[in-house]
Amino acid sequence: MSVEDWDRSGLRAADTCVSCNKPFAPGATFAAAIVIREDRFVREDRCTACAATVPADAVSHWTARRPADAKGPRRLDFDSLLELFVRMDGRTDEPSLRLRWIVGLLLMRRRLLSIVGRRVEDGREILALKPRGDEKAHEVADPGLDDDAAEALRDDLSRIFDLDRRTA
Repeated sequence: MSVEDWDRSGLRAADTCVSCNKPFAPGATFAAAIVIREDRFVREDRCTACAATVPADAVSHWTARRPADAKGPRRLDFDSLLELFVRMDGRTDEPSLRLRWIVGLLLMRRRLLSIVGRRVEDGREILALKPRGDEKAHEVADPGLDDDAAEALRDDLSRIFDLDRRTA
């Protein structure tokens, strides 16, 4: 599966619960999860009553709050992004490897991850990255993304974390 084939519309925050179809009220708390369905990343949002139904094989999940109104740009939640990076440790499917590489680079840029090792194996660069305040290093391999694939992943992250909406 190529990055271009991802269903980007499925990565936006939903207006209703995926389990019970209850609409999210402004300011309401809900559970968000990233799952892989038919070899695609899909975001599934659930109301607090249905939060326990988040699939066990979810790539990552977090608690979010529905915006109260639509003013100004959203900011990326780097704590959630770091949690996504750590939870994806050990996943070997190609979409996860690509996403984890981009997330790792972004977190390095924000100094939430630091490089503690670097090596080349089979022509691919492998970085050992350690979260700030943690002793465990996580290895991440360069998937060899071209500029278009990296841009598509950046767009997917924006949709996953609902950054294209306007809120307070």
